Amino acid sequence: MAQRRKKTFGVPFLDLDGFKAVNDTYGHDIGDALLVHFGEVFTRALRTSHFPERLGGDEFTAVLTELRGPDDVRVIAERLLEYVRVPMDIDGRR
Repeated sequence: MAQRRKKTFGVPFLDLDGFKAVNDTYGHDIGDALLVHFGEVFTRALRTSHFPERLGGDEFTAVLTELRGPDDVRVIAERLLEYVRVPMDIDGRR
């Protein structure tokens, strides 16, 4: 599809470092809530023409479509990192 439309696409991959420690320390309910919250933040950072997906566990990806070139991929990746670097408060825990 990218070749046919002469567009670039990208597939960023994010893995939550230290997620097992969240589950071990705070329990699976907090871990699950963190994953839901992270997924919402991840999705908000993307355009409506992109397709976010949780692969499983603490791994997230997206298919970025309708890009003009590699610079668009870099800009979106930087925006994703900016969004997900913000501390998340879950049930009174940061």
